[in-house]
Amino acid sequence: MELEEQKLEPFKGQARLRESAVPKRYDLIIKLDLSACTFSGSVLIDASIYGVTKVIVLNALELVIGQVSFTSSQKQKYVPSDFVVDGDDEILVLVFEEALDVGYGTTFKITLESIPSELTALSNIPISEEKLYGHLKTVQFEESILMSTYLVAIVVAMENFGLITFCETELLQDDLHSAAANVQRILTQSLELVRTKARWIEHIEEEKEVLAELVKELSPKQ
Repeated sequence: MELEEQKLEPFKGQARLRESAVPKRYDLIIKLDLSACTFSGSVLIDASIYGVTKVIVLNALELVIGQVSFTSSQKQKYVPSDFVVDGDDEILVLVFEEALDVGYGTTFKITLESIPSELTALSNIPISEEKLYGHLKTVQFEESILMSTYLVAIVVAMENFGLITFCETELLQDDLHSAAANVQRILTQSLELVRTKARWIEHIEEEKEVLAELVKELSPKQ
């Protein structure tokens, strides 16, 4: 435990992940166990390495990590000498014996497995394919646009990037018969949709600017 604390100490209390390794795409396969309210699966992360480093820090919370490896753009495989999960700071620290290859690559591609066929899978990413296997099904979503990890939504979640759920009747209005309270609610919901779209556009532009500045700062000086 003391050794783990020593390895984690340089990365604790940081508002952002280290800029030497920046995730660019997450390809997730998630197998659900709805009866036990748990899941298992794997994730393939495409990351850009902007500087010489022996450490990769990722966000992680309430996960049991079984196996980790890193493959460079030159197909060289690295296996971490150690990895540590810190629940307080919600990070996963991967430590390698060799320095990783520098290379520039965040989008998401998500697959949900073992979903009961009578249930509907929702996300803020469009569905690309559904396959039935008896009473279960697998749902694959399209690759997302660039977005931060915390904005990805699966199934049903509030305040997530582009995922909006509502009853159709909540947006129906009759000029002659609808109550004033119903009209007010529809106007409020419509206003929130407009504001949400504006926030999407603003967020995308901000992420583009941050990425451009990061590439400029970490690119080798001529």
